[in-house]
This record gives sequence, structure tokens and C-alpha cells, in this order.
Amino acid sequence: MKAQENAGKVMRTAALPRMQKRKASAETNEDGVTTPDKQTKRFKAAVLHMTREKAAVGRALKERKWEMERVEREEERELRLELARMEHDRLKRIIQALVGSRGDQRNGDDAVNRDNAAA
Repeated sequence: MKAQENAGKVMRTAALPRMQKRKASAETNEDGVTTPDKQTKRFKAAVLHMTREKAAVGRALKERKWEMERVEREEERELRLELARMEHDRLKRIIQALVGSRGDQRNGDDAVNRDNAAA
């Protein structure tokens, strides 16, 4: 039993330098040239980084576009409200003019005064 444990320890000790050497040789060969596996990892990392950057730029553009559209919608709403106010004032003046002309015919200034007090 003790002999088996010692044999296992010796084998692990001998295997450790071989594993480290294999790992180092997997990254580069004897000439110092990067192996395809390492290049593939770097390429994948670069592609992932570029994809994330592109997504971030896309999100920023969408946010900017949404903000511009929101401002545009708000400006259009204000314009429609202003046009509605102007139309309301115009119709109000027309009604007052009509009521005023009828009031002048019937009872003088009493009708105009009632309309002005109500407004």
C-alpha cells in the first residue's frame, strides 16, 4: 500500500514538468511562432470584443434616435396645442361678434356684457 502511494507520488512529480512543457509548447512552437489554437482564441476574443463594441454603439444610436423622436413628438404636440388654442380663440371671437351683433339689434349692450362676464 505504501509502495503504491510512493509510486503514484513519483509518477505525479514526473508528469508535472511534462504537463507544463506541453502547455507551454501548445501556445508557441520551437520557433516562437504562435500556434493556431492560440491564434484562434485571440481571434475569438477579438471578434467578441468587436461584437460587444458594435452592440454598444448600436444601443447608443438607438437611444439617441429615440430621444430625438421624443423631442420631435413633443414639439409636434406643442404645435398642435398652439394651433388648437388659436382656432379656439378665433371661434370665440366669431361667436362674440355674432352674439354682439344680435345683442345690438335686440337689447343693446346687455347681451355683450353678459357674454363678457361669462367669459
